[in-house]
Formats: sequence, structure tokens, C-alpha cells
Amino acid sequence: MELDSNTERQISTKELMSQFFDFLDLLASKWRVWLAALLIGASLSLTLDFFVEDESLYRSTIIFNLELGGGNGQSQLGGLASSFGIFNQSSASSGDLFTAQNFPTLLRSRAVMERALMKTVVVNGDSLLMINYIADSSNIKTNEWGGSLFRKPFQTAIDHKFEDKDISEFSELENLMVNAIYDKVKETTSVELVETTSSIMVLTAKLTNEMLVKKWVEAVLETTEEFYVEMKTKKTRELLKTQIEQLDKLESELSRTDSRMARLNFENPNLVDPRGNFNQTQTQRQSSFLSTQYLTQLNTIKALERVIIEQTPIFTIVEETRLPLEREDAETGLNLKLSSLAFLVLTIIVISLADSYKKIMQD
Repeated sequence: MELDSNTERQISTKELMSQFFDFLDLLASKWRVWLAALLIGASLSLTLDFFVEDESLYRSTIIFNLELGGGNGQSQLGGLASSFGIFNQSSASSGDLFTAQNFPTLLRSRAVMERALMKTVVVNGDSLLMINYIADSSNIKTNEWGGSLFRKPFQTAIDHKFEDKDISEFSELENLMVNAIYDKVKETTSVELVETTSSIMVLTAKLTNEMLVKKWVEAVLETTEEFYVEMKTKKTRELLKTQIEQLDKLESELSRTDSRMARLNFENPNLVDPRGNFNQTQTQRQSSFLSTQYLTQLNTIKALERVIIEQTPIFTIVEETRLPLEREDAETGLNLKLSSLAFLVLTIIVISLADSYKKIMQD
């Protein structure tokens, strides 16, 4: 029984090899057919590349250095900031949002890009919202909203114009449009940290309009800088606001005390009554105390303003984007190979089916 099993296995292998070589002989005998298929596929690809105009992409790049600032308590004002709870040196290294590693994610975040979309830019002397500029000058109206054989064009979105207002006030339609535009610009926008450095970044975007992509990368970088400054100095600015309010209260109280002391000095120049001297001395002591408090509060405010300056990130542009931009045309080599391969595979399948059908009919 074991011998029979081995014999059957050998016979099956021989049959398989025989069928394989028969298939190769068939292809060899039909070499003119599949060679013609290769030529037809290549010709079709070249014809489409010649007559069908592909959209070119323009690449805009900005190289900049990111200096986060602050020093996390290492400056002369670190003690003051720590005493107010602005930052803690022991926890600065963990969970810090403002690091070079987190920067690419923050730049492409919805919070930053939606702000960039709502910025006003000047194009050829005209002021317009970036989101309207992208909707009108990119290919989103013909691609994402243009419709196809299976769906109608998104005509409402195509005809819509955004107004300068807060994103929270957008309608349902506007939110749908923002989602589509955000997905489009996020996919085409990238930022990378140069490997040989610790702070130099390369911001790149690709769009079908040369001026549009230049304005877009500039708006994104400007918005990111504003966002960083706002978020990184948020605690300090809130504390500064509180201290300014306290200073205003001290100033009002000091002004009232000074007025009272001046009135007492005017009304009682040669006062003999001890109670009058007591009131005058008490008012003078209170004025002196408030003056000291006022000066201390004023110095605290100035120190907090210096802390804000130290915490403010600095974006230094190393290489700005300039026209004309690098143009990336559609590559025809890959399409040529794919078309030729597709026609070759289809031809081989047809030859195999035709040969099998012929054998079946002969049997």
C-alpha cells in the first residue's frame, strides 16, 4: 500500500510538471499574441498620457528653527515662576506638550489647521479667507465635490462662501465642508524634524495651485506660532491678568488714602487736638504701606512680563518659500508598466481558456 501511495504521488508530480511545460510550450507558440498585447498596453498608456492632461502638483517648503524658550525654570525668573506654579522643574520633562517631538503632531492638528483655514490672506491685492481660497483654487470642487457616475455633485458646497466668524458658529453644511477641506490639506501637509539636528524643521505642502500652496504653508506656520505662544504662556498670562487687577485695586485705594491725607493736612495745619494728629499719622502710615505694596505689585507684574517673553517660542525661518515653486508632474513610467502588464496577464488568461476549450471540444 505504501508503494502504491508513492507511485501515485510520483505520477501526480509528473502530470503537474507535464502540464506546466505544456503551458510554457503554449505560450512560446503564441509569442506573437502576447507580444502584441504588451505593445497594445504600452501604446494605450502613452496615448492616455499624451491626450489626457494630468494635474501637476506644486511643492512649497519652509525650513525653520524651533526654539521653544522658557528654559523650564533655569532662568533668573525661574524661582518667581515656580512660586506662582507656572511650571515645575521636576515635571517639565514628562508630559510636556511643547517639545520638538510633539511639534509635527500639533502642527497638523485640527486646532491649528482650522485656525489657519480661517486666516485672512492677501492674494494679488485682494483679501480673502484661506478656506475660500482653498475651495476655489484647489481641485476639491472637481474631485471631492465634483460628483461621478454614481453620485451627484455637491453643488451646495461648490457655491458656498465662508464668512469671517468663529468656527463654533458654523452651520451643519459648513462643518461638512470644513471636514472635507481639513482632510485634504492635512493629507498634503507634512512637517519633519531634520535628523542631524534637534530643532530644525521642514514644513512641506503639495497642492495644484502654485500661489495657493505658498500662502498655505505660510499661514500654517504663522498660525502654529500663534498657537504655541498662546498655549505656552496661558498660565502666566492668566496670572498676569490677576496681578494687574490687584494693582488697579491698590492704585485706587492708594489714591483715596493720599487724597484723605492731603485733606487732613489742608484742614488742620496747626492742629493741637491729639485725636487729629492720630488720624493724620494713621493715614500717613496707611499711605506708606499701600505705596510699598503698590511698588511690590508693580515689580511682580514686570517680572511676569519677562517670564512671558522667556516662555515665548521663537520661530526662525532658515529658508522661506519663494516663487516659482518646484513642480511635480505625473509620472508615466509606472502607468506604462502597469498597462502593459495588465494586457499581458489578460492575454495569457485568454490563451489558456481558449486552449482548454479546444481540448474539451476535441475530447
